[in-house]
Amino acid sequence: MPLGQVDMRNIDYLLPGEDATAFIFRLFKLSPLGKIEDVYEYLNLKRLKLVPGDFQSPTEQAVLRHFAQDIDELQANHGHWKRFDYCLTSHQTRERVSEAKIGKFKRLTCNGSNGFLNKPWRWCNRCAIEDEEQYGISYFKRNHQVQGVFCCPKH
Repeated sequence: MPLGQVDMRNIDYLLPGEDATAFIFRLFKLSPLGKIEDVYEYLNLKRLKLVPGDFQSPTEQAVLRHFAQDIDELQANHGHWKRFDYCLTSHQTRERVSEAKIGKFKRLTCNGSNGFLNKPWRWCNRCAIEDEEQYGISYFKRNHQVQGVFCCPKH
């Protein structure tokens, strides 16, 4: 089926608390597109590495722009980089907002992380069961991907 003829209305939205980057996985799993490359083309993305909890991710920003909504609201509910505003100066925060609007990002470094970086995508079994019951599918939540956090904030 040609990409332009695929009806994605029933799955092309973010679920509550869904990690923006992980949305690519859900879209791939549920869509009739067939190949991950087709999902990237549908979202108008370049093939990039999908890293859990990457808080300065161009992929995350591109996914959020796909929804053509208020980027600040989407960032607050589905992104990672606003989580670090409390430790930045007002100048650094303004600079990051400007960079996000044009899709240009500088890497930020966290000192003192003691090497606790999350490599695999993580989930909470109880959240997954609740998601299945409420939405018919479990999905990767943003709060489970935060670097250095190893337990579910809800359970």
